[in-house]
Parts: sequence; C-alpha cells; structure tokens
Amino acid sequence: LAGYVEALASRLGLSIPDLTPKQADMWQTRLSAHLGKAIGVTIGCILGMFPLLFFGDEEEKLEEKN
Repeated sequence: LAGYVEALASRLGLSIPDLTPKQADMWQTRLSAHLGKAIGVTIGCILGMFPLLFFGDEEEKLEEKN
C-alpha cells in the first residue's frame, strides 16, 4: 500500500525528496524508511483495534442469564 500512499501524497502537493542513488543506498536512509513503515503499521493496527474497546461482555451476560 505504500505506493498508493505515496501517489496520494504527491496529488496533495507533498514533494518527494530528490535523493541521489548514493544517498538512497545509505544505511540511514534505509533505516529511516523501514522505521517509518514499521511505525505506520503499528499505528494502523492500533487504530484497527480501537473499535474493540466498544464491545461489551455480551458473552458473560448471556452466560449469567442461562
């Protein structure tokens, strides 16, 4: 999905950094890219689990009634 996000960002007017091939191959650049992706996945997972906070203990209530 990173390609879609980058395409959307360019449509919104955000510029893509102009890196030389040597800069793109630096360990700092690769580390930053991987950390950014990992943080993005983590935030996405947390946001995806957010609705779970609103589920009640319906199973326990059903067990108490029976």
